[in-house]
Formats: sequence, C-alpha cells, structure tokens
Amino acid sequence: MKNCKIFLEFFHSNSFRKNLDRIPCASLLIRIFKAPTTKDGMIVLSKAYVPENEWKEKEVDIPAPSYESGKYNNELCIPTTAEKYLFPKRQNRENPSTRDMARNLMKNEAIVNLVTSNLNDIF
Repeated sequence: MKNCKIFLEFFHSNSFRKNLDRIPCASLLIRIFKAPTTKDGMIVLSKAYVPENEWKEKEVDIPAPSYESGKYNNELCIPTTAEKYLFPKRQNRENPSTRDMARNLMKNEAIVNLVTSNLNDIF
C-alpha cells in the first residue's frame, strides 16, 4: 500500500495537475487495489485464470461502489462556469453509438484530406 500512497500524493500534487489538459464535463476515476494472488502469493489472479463464478470470492472483480456511497473523492472535480452550462445540454442529448461517432470522425477526416489535397494543388 506504500506505492498507492506515493501515487496518490503525486496525483494530488500541483505539479502533476497543472500539466494536464482539462476535458470539459469529464473526470477520471482511478481505483487502486492490491492484486489478488494465490494462497502462496506467487501468482497474481486475473479473470483469464479464475472461473467467473469465483471472481467475487477471489476478489478478481470488485464492483465499484455507487456514487451515492460517498466513497469517491471529487474535490478536484469542481465544474467550471462553462461546464455548469454544458452539463444540462449534455444530459438532454442522445448518446451516439460508437459506430456513429466513428463514421462522423471518418467523414471529418475525409473532408480534411479533401481540403488539404485541394490546397496542395493550388499552392
């Protein structure tokens, strides 16, 4: 657990936070646990090697606590003025599928490539 404390101290440090770009209306959840091992401590257990019906017992899959449980530290997630305006807008919009987002990104990339190639022809 010493390494977890070192990580958390670093994560909360100003030198770490000031070098990060902020993504509007987004936060990052990091959950750190000591990896479950065999009784002798020699092998780290994972979902690949433990039957699904034993995940809970062996602590291979630990469900996230509900947000309402108060177990999350969100003191670094204070919304900006712009985010306070964006949150209701995002709540009311329909969530696009990954497929639709990928299509949109490909269309945008195709447009950028077309414009760029035309600019290259001009100059």
